[in-house]
Amino acid sequence: RELYVKILVDEGTDEADVQRAARLVQARAPWAPVFLQPITGPDGRVRIGPAQLAGLYRIGHKYLESLRILPQTHKAMGLR
Repeated sequence: RELYVKILVDEGTDEADVQRAARLVQARAPWAPVFLQPITGPDGRVRIGPAQLAGLYRIGHKYLESLRILPQTHKAMGLR
């Protein structure tokens, strides 16, 4: 089976939650691609600032080499 992990984040995301998620993936499936996905609201605005997103990325990347940031493109395209 293919496996990938998305960690949805917004301005209310706690750094400890990202660290916990990254450590869990590292322990169970370190080969799996992992994506931090900033939540996009119904108005099309991303719900996290670039500095906070970069900070969460740095925390997760300590545990996961394959960590990437992936926007919610379906929302930008007007899809649910």
